[in-house]
Amino acid sequence: MNGRGQVARLQQRLDTTLSRAPSPTSDIEIQSDFAKYFCVLVSGFLENALVALVLDYCERKGSSPEVALFIERQLEHWTNPNTEKISQLLGDFSRDWRLATEAFLIDERKAAVNSLVALRHKIPLCQYEWDTLPLFN
Repeated sequence: MNGRGQVARLQQRLDTTLSRAPSPTSDIEIQSDFAKYFCVLVSGFLENALVALVLDYCERKGSSPEVALFIERQLEHWTNPNTEKISQLLGDFSRDWRLATEAFLIDERKAAVNSLVALRHKIPLCQYEWDTLPLFN
């Protein structure tokens, strides 16, 4: 499956999960638990989608098997996709990609991505406060 197909499959999983979200009138604790769970899923979606698209790009560009394997192995350890890491990853392929990414990931987008990743790591440790993160303000 190509990168866009993998992203579409991941998006479908998110959509299916979101369709099971508790109603706004349900217990606030249930809503809170679901929001935390969904935050982790969306952060994982971002990470997996970027890796799938980069690997697909390498395949479409006809990278040698050795180069493709090297990139795949490097990306196995690529996690926590905050805006700096996203810009750095894409900038490793092209300076123009980095500049375009940095121009796109500004203000609210930058705050949302960085908050999402930060919250993803605070949730398992119970170190979060919803109202202090830009994503939820």
